Amino acid sequence: MVMLKLVPTALLQVHAEEFKSRTLRTVSDCCMSNDIGVRQAGLRALGFSLAASLEASAAEEDVAMQVQLLARSFKLDLAEDRVLAANVACYVASQLKFRDSSGAPPKWLLSFVGLIASATKDKNLNVCAAAEEAIVSLCRIGTHGGDKNEVYSLCLNCLDPGKRNLLEEVVGRLKKQSWTQFWLRGPLDIDNTIMEA
Repeated sequence: MVMLKLVPTALLQVHAEEFKSRTLRTVSDCCMSNDIGVRQAGLRALGFSLAASLEASAAEEDVAMQVQLLARSFKLDLAEDRVLAANVACYVASQLKFRDSSGAPPKWLLSFVGLIASATKDKNLNVCAAAEEAIVSLCRIGTHGGDKNEVYSLCLNCLDPGKRNLLEEVVGRLKKQSWTQFWLRGPLDIDNTIMEA
């Protein structure tokens, strides 16, 4: 997790393909571990890895694989795991800088948006709240220019009708709330260690 937080691009460089593959396999194994500490460290590492992959414009299939792993984390039995998965999604959403608003969005983005929209309906209120913060972060709700967010507009046009309606409903509800405190504090840091970058 520490390496993925502090020097993620070094781990994701193309010429380090075998090392990158092993690292992602280790993260995947940790995310599905029976030990809660290992599993949650894996989820945090996944967040740093996914954010770094997006920053480095990694291959779409690499990003999609990590989004699928995050989706599996939302299906874990422990609410604490699902809350962390939603916080990881919020962290990733806060790091996302969509560069190309023309054409269709990448499939991983549609999966990611559908995933966090669905998580707002979780039976645990803490999961719902964390997923809502992920949508606020992704759509930049409550910020200057947040009403014209490209990611939201692009996804809205490409999501299947069920997910589109859910996203519209959630965003409509969230826009009626004040998000000043959220933006002042920023998304939660998913690193639970004492290390500083």
